[in-house]
This record gives sequence, structure tokens and C-alpha cells, in this order.
Amino acid sequence: MAIVSKLVEYSTELNATGASARERFRVHATTQGETVSAAQAYSAVGRSIGNNAMSVPGLAYSIVVVSIGMTRVEEAGGNVWDVEVGFGPAASSGVGGSTWSMSSDIGGEYVDVWRTGITYPTNGAVSSMTSDIGGTPVDQNGQPLSVFKTQSTFSITVQKYTSAFFASIWSSIGTRNSASFQGASAGQVLFTGARVQVNGDCNWSVTYNFVSDPAYHLIQRPLKDSVDGNPVLNTNKQAAQVYFFQPYPTLTDFANMIGGNPPTCNA
Repeated sequence: MAIVSKLVEYSTELNATGASARERFRVHATTQGETVSAAQAYSAVGRSIGNNAMSVPGLAYSIVVVSIGMTRVEEAGGNVWDVEVGFGPAASSGVGGSTWSMSSDIGGEYVDVWRTGITYPTNGAVSSMTSDIGGTPVDQNGQPLSVFKTQSTFSITVQKYTSAFFASIWSSIGTRNSASFQGASAGQVLFTGARVQVNGDCNWSVTYNFVSDPAYHLIQRPLKDSVDGNPVLNTNKQAAQVYFFQPYPTLTDFANMIGGNPPTCNA
């Protein structure tokens, strides 16, 4: 049995979040009285969720299939279907054409430090945990000074049309950015996890959570006496040696993890 699929209607719409489009197909059998199943009607239009990317004519918006609806025309004897295909923004496709959102809380916390005025190692990588970090001593009798450190928490939500993203989340939790990411230098952003919500068949909302720290998430630790566990002091009654501890040594390409860099402002 031969099945005919004919595009009978096409429409598109632009709004503040990007572009969308809709196609309507009329699907039927060439032989009178032949019944066309839902699966056959679906296959006939050649569309699938998350695929068939196209550009809105005359505009730089990339959109993909986000929904497929099928209605059987009962008065036609069951051999005719109306198939409506909805298109929406492709995830991380660029300015105006990506389904992503971002939220951020900018604040900080008090941390204990023994030195200020430090030059941080490249990417926050610590090659030796016995190398003194330098800087200006601010502790008294080995007791640290509590200083305020600015930190930003932010989340990026991306629409995904595939389930092939879980592995990258699992392997990236507790890692830092290997390259500049959202204005932060390499090594300053920590990936803390993600929230995943299913919206439909192979249609997911994935919220990636991050913490940005200008101090590269490094922790200061003084050299301690092996007998009493107190900091070893110099003649000025300050910590004789302070070194960095990096609890998150592994770096990850976050742009690749989320599916591309979120678009910049078109201003």
C-alpha cells in the first residue's frame, strides 16, 4: 500500500524568546478503503522530535521539531490523517534561537585566611601542597582572620530533545571550568549538580547549577605541628608556612556539557 503525505499549511511566528513554526500535512492511502495506522502516518511526514532542524525563511533562527500531533479524519473512512508538526528553538543555538534561561544570586561568605594579597596559581591548580602561597600574613598566633569572599551562584536551564546528557552530568559534578565561562576565568566556576525534568517524550528541561569563586575555590591551610596539631609559628608569632588545598582539581568544558555557550546579549 502506498501512502501520500502532502504539506498543506505552513506558518511561523516570532516572539521575545525566539521563533516557532507549524506544518500541517494531509496523509492518506492511494487506494480507496485502505486504512492508514498512526505509525504509518507518523512515518510518512518524515519528522521526529528534536530533529529536522531548519531556519526560519529570511531570518537567522534555527528551530527543531518539538511536537507532533495526529488527528484521524473519521469521515474519510480511517485512511486520512491530519498531522501537525510544531517547531521551536533549538537548544543553545544562538541569540534569539535557543531555549535557555539563567538565574543568579550574588553574595558571599566569610572564610578563614592566614594570608592576603596572594597571587593565585593559574586555573587554581595546585602542583604542590607544601609550597608557601606568599602574600601578607594577617593571622595572630596562628589564628586566622575571617574575611568576606564574594561568591555567585547561578543556574542555566536548557531545553534538551535527547536523553544522551546524563553521563556528562554524572562525570562533571564537582569539577571546575576548563575555559572562560559566563565571564569567569578558567577554574573559577564549580559545577554542583543539575535538576532534570521531563516535559514529554525525549523532551527535557535541564537546570545546571554553578558556583563562581574569584579565589578559584582554593582553601588556605597552615603548616601544623605533628605533635600538638597547632600551626607552626615564625618569630613574628604568625604561621610560618601556608599552602593551598584545591578540593576540586578536575577541569571540565562546561560549554560542551550544556550543549553550547548561552547566547550573549544582542545590544
